[in-house]
Amino acid sequence: MFRSGGINQMFSAALEHHALRQETINDQDTYNQMIDSAGPDINGLVVNKSIGTYIVNNKVWFLNMQLKNLDYAMTAMGGWYYFCR
Repeated sequence: MFRSGGINQMFSAALEHHALRQETINDQDTYNQMIDSAGPDINGLVVNKSIGTYIVNNKVWFLNMQLKNLDYAMTAMGGWYYFCR
């Protein structure tokens, strides 16, 4: 924005097309197969490669990984949480 031609680039058709493509919702199973990640485990979750910034798919994937991480933590602790309730 603060360089020569920056404002023109912000309002370009190419950038608009890119933004519209990034807010597209892909089939979640297909999206999941295109992500290279490690975990969840004791080190948490590491994303090595993803296919972009597909907002809805990213949120769904991240939420699912958080649920798996919680499941991992509960299993790793031997389910003691349930006994403490």
